[in-house]
Amino acid sequence: MTKEVLQAIEKSVLCWLATADAEGMPNVSPKEVFCAHKGYLAIAQIASPGSVRNIRVNPLVSVSFIDVFVQKGYKLKGRASILQPEDGEYEPVARKLREIGGPGYPFRQVIQVEVTESEPIIAPSYRFFPETSEAGQVQTALKTYRVRDLLPPEEFSAPMAQEFMESARKLFRYYKSLGDGTFAQLKDADLFHKASEHENSIANIVYHLSGNMLSRWTDFLTTDGEKESRNRDREFEDVLLTRAALLAAWEEGWECVFTGLNQVTPANFHTVVYIRNQGHSVLEAVQRQLAHYASHVGQIVVLGKQARGGAWKSLSIPKGGSKAFNQKAFGKEKGRGHFTDDFLNKEKE
Repeated sequence: MTKEVLQAIEKSVLCWLATADAEGMPNVSPKEVFCAHKGYLAIAQIASPGSVRNIRVNPLVSVSFIDVFVQKGYKLKGRASILQPEDGEYEPVARKLREIGGPGYPFRQVIQVEVTESEPIIAPSYRFFPETSEAGQVQTALKTYRVRDLLPPEEFSAPMAQEFMESARKLFRYYKSLGDGTFAQLKDADLFHKASEHENSIANIVYHLSGNMLSRWTDFLTTDGEKESRNRDREFEDVLLTRAALLAAWEEGWECVFTGLNQVTPANFHTVVYIRNQGHSVLEAVQRQLAHYASHVGQIVVLGKQARGGAWKSLSIPKGGSKAFNQKAFGKEKGRGHFTDDFLNKEKE
């Protein structure tokens, strides 16, 4: 299976398994819980005894994946076999499928497909109308299928998309600056201190943030934000042991964030972004990460302030400084701006 096929499998929420009995009578069954595993396509056998009976007498199958919004996908052909709980290969792949389906989809068999052929499925409109774009196809599908929760209002124009993304970039830079300002004030020991064995250190939080950022923002528009390579539980272990390692992980994560943000344009702003197979508009996906990062950066700042005590230097409006800050703000003429501008510009000085 090619990289493109694996990406299609990862993004799909439904596939169709085609089998035939001994007389050649076909049967097509939808499948919800599936994944790629060690070169095979694995499908949880939840409620399709007919598929199992057919495979036992005729192992040749075909499986199709189609993104109903983009209207592209892949058709796979190969030989299927049935894995039972007593089979040595069963538990590793079953564990993976259980993580995908959760407790609501119990199963006791796995259909394993050795893929021998694959070919793309492309809607005829792409061939008959060369000007057809994926973004346009998505918009048509959203309207056709009445998916209103993911369909942006008509007035959400290109300028508004650009304004939203620029505001998001400033907010992400602002929260990064709060972390930078905290690290600069702390001793090395402060970065790794834990109030108790049940608490996270600043280093733990940074490693978690970096892991999330690399997973969510790598190929932001084209692959699921929860990458198979991510080990979330390890992010809370004591992996970062030096200031240099902490800062390297911090910078690597933020670089990935800004690279992902820069991939978004008005033309692809209405792309559906998936996180653990849950579809988000770009706006929803960006807001989700903003809220997540702000909460953890807030933790970092609080831990830093506790470590420094009275020596802490405020990263926003200092205590007792609100009146002076307001006087300066109201001393300017009314005009458009972003609340982070004063803080980010001060950081550059």
